[in-house]
Amino acid sequence: MKNSKILFLGLGKKPTQISLFHCAGWMLKDTDSRLNSLYNTKYKATLINNGCSYEKNMIIRNKGHENNNKIFKKVFLTLNKTKSNKISNLDLVIIDANEAMNKAVEFNKKRIYFYKNMS
Repeated sequence: MKNSKILFLGLGKKPTQISLFHCAGWMLKDTDSRLNSLYNTKYKATLINNGCSYEKNMIIRNKGHENNNKIFKKVFLTLNKTKSNKISNLDLVIIDANEAMNKAVEFNKKRIYFYKNMS
């Protein structure tokens, strides 16, 4: 992930739909019982690309756990390596993937989670 960037198109100047932040929670699930109980449901999906089929295990959150956009925004605002621009009314935002992952892990380790209604 070194030197990787993530581009957001049309999600505003301060995006709250950041899949990478979910990855941080998944990475820490084995050391944090609250995160471990969050990710339980798995199913198989078939992805088809250019006529080739791929079987993938998909993981979703248990019911009752929603994204906490305030926390997503809070973490986003701590990132130093962001760039933004605008084309017409379309916001373009670029973040450094490594910095974002490190910040997301840091917040999770402090038990500041990206989800509401965690038991």
